[in-house]
Amino acid sequence: MSKTQILSAFIAAITLFSQVPLVIAQEGSEAPPRPVAQPFATDIVGLCSEYFQSSLVTISREGEALTINQGETLTFEVVIENKNTLAIAGATLVAKVFKLGGSNADASVDVSIDQFVVRENLGLGANSKMPTTVTWQVPTTVEQGTYYVSYSLHAQNGQPLAGEFTADSTSLGTTEFTVGGADVNSLVTFEKSRTTIAGQTYDVTTLPVAPRNDAIAVTTVVSNPSTIDKTVTVQWLQYANHALTEANLRYTQTESLTIPAGESVEVSYDVIGQLESKIHLVAQLQDGDSKRMLNIPIVRAEGYEVRSTVAGLTAFPLRAGQSVSMVVCLEAPYTTPIPDTTIELTLLDASGAELSKYTQTSILLEDTYAFIQAFTPETDLQAVTLQVKLLLGGGEVESYTIPFLCEQFADSVCGLEQTEQEDVAIDGTSFLKLNMPILLFGVVLVTFFIFAWIWTHRKPRNSAIPRNTRSEDMPHYK
Repeated sequence: MSKTQILSAFIAAITLFSQVPLVIAQEGSEAPPRPVAQPFATDIVGLCSEYFQSSLVTISREGEALTINQGETLTFEVVIENKNTLAIAGATLVAKVFKLGGSNADASVDVSIDQFVVRENLGLGANSKMPTTVTWQVPTTVEQGTYYVSYSLHAQNGQPLAGEFTADSTSLGTTEFTVGGADVNSLVTFEKSRTTIAGQTYDVTTLPVAPRNDAIAVTTVVSNPSTIDKTVTVQWLQYANHALTEANLRYTQTESLTIPAGESVEVSYDVIGQLESKIHLVAQLQDGDSKRMLNIPIVRAEGYEVRSTVAGLTAFPLRAGQSVSMVVCLEAPYTTPIPDTTIELTLLDASGAELSKYTQTSILLEDTYAFIQAFTPETDLQAVTLQVKLLLGGGEVESYTIPFLCEQFADSVCGLEQTEQEDVAIDGTSFLKLNMPILLFGVVLVTFFIFAWIWTHRKPRNSAIPRNTRSEDMPHYK
């Protein structure tokens, strides 16, 4: 083999070797696939319960029993656990405070004394836990006794995710506490049992359905059980859907009442028409710095029945080369395709560039179904936006965006510091295991060229000078 041939072989081998990727991996990991965008779409994939169930979201608290006095601030921490395989973002956590009326928490008999938003833009990772602090200012005029806080969780579009499918459901969890202090006068209160909707007695454990085009008159009774006359304020707040946020507030009405001691007064409100078919009406009674609440959710029949109930991602944050699916759940009382109905899902990165899009028309619904779009990102993404749009007859019925940001989620979901450390950690055992073929090839290649060099630089046997040759017989060059 000539030197020219050896040099050509060396260059070819180096070229081949440089094209073989060197893998650096963490301990216990497999060689990652080369990230390639592979979007694909499917039709209805099954019931929404395969991705999200309200019963799999719970709130709990650990620690000693809570005791607080009138006028003090009650603060405690709860843990929200999402056991679903769907990550959700932009959620709203609402708390309702009840005075216990019996031996067990029962919203049908307990007195609702306050309700407030605990946290907005809440993110819950799939199969994860999220600690959250709850703070409530105890009124100075509230009665002594046993109270509890119940919770409800709502989606970005205001739809209930967990804990509130009826007016005062407590299925998401409760936190009990005791209020002490001085004796106070009895507070003015609503009489739930004397509440009517369109002339029908209201049952707080059901979801009333009212005709779409008919006026809906709501009446209730305010009673003053104290020994003194009281002047109070009654405010009606009409919300779209169920989330009690400013964005969902549609109409308000306020009136002042003077109620003699031991007497009762009837108050009423006419529900105003709105685009959304789901209405959450709140009657709020203010007596000093104490409140009484009455929650009345109403559904208008034959409204815009097609609605999204929950939308999210099967994983967050997004990892390069790992498939993630956009998921939206729709519900409607139809068993045949709905003409001119379209659902659109769009996933955007932090710059607003489109990552993936899914469109489905003529939707067939018999229950709450999930529509999905799978996508494999080329890079890690810790900030994306999910856009949901529902069209009926070419017009928008529903449109909203859900930002997925690490700051909304628990630290354990994104784990930014831990991820960065793991990315630079190289384990020797994993390195050798994953790259053994490459290393062996390099050893063989080096050995080959060592022997090739020795072979080409050895002295030929016929080049030695014979021992009987005299120096004067050797040719001389001048």
